Amino acid sequence: PKLIQAVKPWLQHSNWKIRLKASYTLSLGCALLKNLTVVKRLRQMARKDLHWMVRVEAIRALGNSSSLFKSAIQKTLLQSLRHEKYWQVRAQAARTLGQLGEGSVSSPSALVEALNDSSWQVRTALATALLRLTPAPASVLKALSERLSDPEASVRQAAAYTLSRIGEQAVPALIQASTSKHRPTQKKALFALASYVGHSTHAMKVLRRALVHQDWRVAQSA
Repeated sequence: PKLIQAVKPWLQHSNWKIRLKASYTLSLGCALLKNLTVVKRLRQMARKDLHWMVRVEAIRALGNSSSLFKSAIQKTLLQSLRHEKYWQVRAQAARTLGQLGEGSVSSPSALVEALNDSSWQVRTALATALLRLTPAPASVLKALSERLSDPEASVRQAAAYTLSRIGEQAVPALIQASTSKHRPTQKKALFALASYVGHSTHAMKVLRRALVHQDWRVAQSA
């Protein structure tokens, strides 16, 4: 498209504000990015541009790329999740991973690390994004279930919602979390398990036991 061809030279401009505008324009989703040169340049900017705001917009723009580049883009995003200094960039990397949609992630350990990120914004973004990154490995689901006891409410809510919607693969991690001695974690796990009552006999058994729990707040969650 003419828009991409017009913006392409701006991606290498010496002025960071122009690079920012160029990557922002591409992030608007006006056209699917099929140009290999443009995608390569955006990947470079996402990791190496000197200004963090440019890196954010480059990562956002990568979410509008053709599925042909999905594997390479995932690699770039996972690198950003692991090594980026600014939480704003890491959070956008998590959101763009979710935007890319279903498909295996080459490095589940990077997702586990990111779910324990020092920034609650990053943890929230990834907990939400995992809803679309299916099927999720067991190690990632376990790490996500541990976010049910996160000190930040937004992270706990995002983790609970994703675990209640991601599918039956989440049931083992939720059952384990439902045995936690931390009452808020236990309650959120039981609440999420309720979504699978009609599909999992294991979930049903756990909820039945919880109904007669000595703590009425736990029983109420079931």
